Amino acid sequence: MDITAIESTFSGPNATLKRYDDAIRILGGAAGGPYPDPGALFHWVAEVPHGLRIVNVFWTKEQYDVFAETKLVQVREEVGLPVPSTTYTEVARFLTAGR
Repeated sequence: MDITAIESTFSGPNATLKRYDDAIRILGGAAGGPYPDPGALFHWVAEVPHGLRIVNVFWTKEQYDVFAETKLVQVREEVGLPVPSTTYTEVARFLTAGR
């Protein structure tokens, strides 16, 4: 299984939910709606001390990398979010709520 979790921590005064919301809107997403890239399994954001933490779970690291290089970096710069520190974790197992 190539599923990868990507944890990005944005620090500083420009790491705000307002800028995050602006970025998601530009990317074509909305809170509670579908993520703007079909390679994503899950996405969440939370305020943390001194900034934001965003976690994406993608089918593959390569899918995330392409999305980041072709869209995320440009939009991050456009809305003024700082460069994040990022870690990648290979997911061994995951569960869903089911249908």
